[in-house]
Amino acid sequence: MSRADDPDVALKLQALPLLDGIDQETRDRLVQGVSFRVVAANDLLFGAAQPAPCCYVVSYGAIKLWRQAPQEKEMIMHFCESGDFIAAAIMIHAHPKYPVNATAMEDSGLFQIPRETYLESWNSQPQIARKMNLQIMSRVMEFHDDKVMTASPVPQKIAHFLLRTVDAQSPIYGNRIRIKLTRRNIAERVGTTVETVIRILSKWSQSGWIHIEDQHIDILNRQAFEELLK
Repeated sequence: MSRADDPDVALKLQALPLLDGIDQETRDRLVQGVSFRVVAANDLLFGAAQPAPCCYVVSYGAIKLWRQAPQEKEMIMHFCESGDFIAAAIMIHAHPKYPVNATAMEDSGLFQIPRETYLESWNSQPQIARKMNLQIMSRVMEFHDDKVMTASPVPQKIAHFLLRTVDAQSPIYGNRIRIKLTRRNIAERVGTTVETVIRILSKWSQSGWIHIEDQHIDILNRQAFEELLK
């Protein structure tokens, strides 16, 4: 289920760290037409190839971006969390379509920004454009990393993914990966089977490398992972 047009959207948007330092007049322009959308865990935010009349900024929760791979398998491209843009880069196209599917990994809230508002107000703000460009660059680097790791053994792929994920999030979470990750999420992200992920994570848990609680993974022995990746 989802809902839009939250009456408190302006207040929610004002609290977004992305807008720190922006004057009130500009903020008033940024909020024009913006609504707040709540998406329940496992619900689809949008589907690949659908017309894209708006983009999003994640307020809370987590969204996975994925494509349908051969044999009906999901191929996860990226996990988005608080402060991340979704589909903003394609707003410059005349008739944009979403290039991927987006599904909530947990109950999530997002700012839904109409294309016109994004192009006229959001895209013209240097600090917002800079933040979006940094995110795009980070995702491109992530894609390149994935290509480099293609031929690596599965344990190295999983180790690389876990370290990259924990390093990309806010330091306030320490060595715990904030996003809840199922074994299937990890398998679809690195391109292996769920059974293989279960076996590897179980071994690492027994060895004291990680601790898993309520689908959150704590990295307990970073050095062991770094040695594995050498």
